[in-house]
Amino acid sequence: MTHPALLDLIIAAEARAMDAGAIIGITSTRVAVDDPLLPFVASWVSSMQVKDQAALTPPASGNPFLPYEELMYIADLDDDHVLLICKFQMEPHHVLVVTRTAQPQQHIVSRGDIAAVCRLLSEIDGYMMFNGGKIAGASQDHRHLHVVPTNRMPLDPHFVAALAAPGIGRFAPFAFPHALVRFAEREFADDTTVYARLGAALAQCGIDPDAIGESPAYNLLMTRRWLLVVPRSKELFEAEGAAISVNALHYGGMVGVRTPDLLPIVQRAGLAAILEACAGAPA
Repeated sequence: MTHPALLDLIIAAEARAMDAGAIIGITSTRVAVDDPLLPFVASWVSSMQVKDQAALTPPASGNPFLPYEELMYIADLDDDHVLLICKFQMEPHHVLVVTRTAQPQQHIVSRGDIAAVCRLLSEIDGYMMFNGGKIAGASQDHRHLHVVPTNRMPLDPHFVAALAAPGIGRFAPFAFPHALVRFAEREFADDTTVYARLGAALAQCGIDPDAIGESPAYNLLMTRRWLLVVPRSKELFEAEGAAISVNALHYGGMVGVRTPDLLPIVQRAGLAAILEACAGAPA
């Protein structure tokens, strides 16, 4: 299935949802931290507070994607995946690749999931993030992958530069288990190859599903240029009496907090301490 103007469909759906009050405009405060090894952006985004309030009154079904809100609909990516506007956006055009039937979030992403994301990234450059389970920062159990078109993360050029040639390796400033894959030119467009590269990255991190398919908690980031897998040991980074939920975006250098008063705490802690505290195999 092809989408000759997918970004136009995203923008139009986003405008309809906003006009109807189904999503709201984003208010944010962002602070760039210029660390030579691990530069990052600390941000407070208003949608996170709205998301917390919505969690107090969950849908009657307990699953916001079955059924999903019609105003969130953008397009069918294939027979098994639908593309939706994210109701609680972190950036403009933030979308979700969602399985049409309920699939567990704390499983290894499937080849079909990767194929759907590759179709999207083949048309629109951006990044994909996946939180494999609550410990990894997931808020819903129904399989969903976040995609933010047209944007790049602070660590993007550092990941590209970390590997001299396409292949699998490590990012030296990360002093915790992880696997970094650099894609060859347009290799990302071949979902079979991308899925094989993901399998190698998961194996390098020791992430194997159990007998019922559930895997240890992990984060996955992917762009046209690279793929990163990080096993997770705990959800929260704790400092100065505050607890901050850590998700896949943090490992790309985007540290989101739920209230503005947490921004100085994040700045003082530094990205390395935040990432190391939550990465690795559970004790």
